[in-house]
Amino acid sequence: YQVTEETLDSLYRIWSDASNRLSWDCLFMLPLWLKAWVGSFGDELTPYLRAVRTKDYIIGVAPLVVDLETCTASFLGDASVCDYLDFVILPGQEVEFYSSLVRDLRKMNIRYLTLESVREDSSILTDFKRIAEQIGCQMAVEIQDVAVAIELPGTWETYLNQLPGKQRHEIRRKFRKLYDAGEISYIRAETPIDTEKEMVTFLELFKMNRPDKAAFMTRRMRSFFLSLGKNLAEAGMLKLFKLQINGVSAAVVMCFDFKSTRFLYNNAYDDRFKEYSVGMMSKVMSIEEAIQSGFNRYDFLKGNEIYKQRLGGIPIKLFHCRVDLG
Repeated sequence: YQVTEETLDSLYRIWSDASNRLSWDCLFMLPLWLKAWVGSFGDELTPYLRAVRTKDYIIGVAPLVVDLETCTASFLGDASVCDYLDFVILPGQEVEFYSSLVRDLRKMNIRYLTLESVREDSSILTDFKRIAEQIGCQMAVEIQDVAVAIELPGTWETYLNQLPGKQRHEIRRKFRKLYDAGEISYIRAETPIDTEKEMVTFLELFKMNRPDKAAFMTRRMRSFFLSLGKNLAEAGMLKLFKLQINGVSAAVVMCFDFKSTRFLYNNAYDDRFKEYSVGMMSKVMSIEEAIQSGFNRYDFLKGNEIYKQRLGGIPIKLFHCRVDLG
């Protein structure tokens, strides 16, 4: 097996090549996402982008960065904006991939591998942990956070009926109150032209919500959101849902549609419409739209806010792994 040095452009070519057999299942590891993040935050980073190859095909990709002073490698990206992080591996090739990666990191005198936001179903926690022990590495694992997701049924009514009676009643009550407020419209923006316009609305509402949100949306973060929105809109993944009351933008939900899952990335609303629960209801309406569009899963992403469980979400543990490469 050969380990080759890659660039973000070459990773993009690998990802977009229909003949490649990789399971590129982690939204936050897509080259489009990584390009947006590096463009906004990566000016002082030392990328370690590697592919593990056989003569005929690629068995895996490692999107990492290295800190040569501390001899540490970690995932490219930031847990504050990348909810899940992982390697990209051809199923059945985990042993060869992890063994090759460790050998290459050792050649670079990298001693530690720090992996954040690792989902409980990642092969890092099974295959890599077993392989690490076999080749003289030690892996320490601890729970870092939790994400929440729903397995979606085929119809909206079935979804509502799956909820506890109190929550089902509450959603219907809030719908009635919302529609009593006036003329309600729920608009989906998905083309690059439409999403570019609605991203401006989203960012304006985002900074209006709370002081902590305004502080979070720095110049660099705004640049990242705009770049990310552009990249994923061009790939057909970005969906912005705008809730309007009497023609006024009351809330915007920022979602990504990837494979059979809708990911709720962020939400912003106008506090003047708070009595109508526009923040919550705009999310609920995006769940309804996901069901109508045939999605199998709705992912609220990181954070164990109580509303997620009230809407039927199931927790997913996220782990922090530290590997001593020896």
